[in-house]
Formats: sequence, structure tokens, C-alpha cells
Amino acid sequence: MIQFSEETKERIGKILDITREVVHYGYLPLILYLGYTRSEPKPALIRYCSISS
Repeated sequence: MIQFSEETKERIGKILDITREVVHYGYLPLILYLGYTRSEPKPALIRYCSISS
């Protein structure tokens, strides 16, 4: 097995933490974006963002 120095372990840990946050906060917007851009007919965002009932 590969032996890492403490500095390398800390860097890998930081990279994993940042990656987890990006996936956590970016997953739903990515799915919504893909749904809006790949669907037929394309939905109008103004219609979904309107406040009136």
C-alpha cells in the first residue's frame, strides 16, 4: 500500500471535503438545468417564477 505524508493526507482530505460540498449543492441545480434544456417543449422559466396565483 502507498504511504502518504501527513501533508498529502491533509490535502486529500481538503479536496474530498470541497468535492462533497460541490456535489451536495450542485446536484439539484444540475438536474433542473438538464431537465429544462433537454425537455420538449421547453418550459418557460417566467411562468414558473411568477408570484401571482
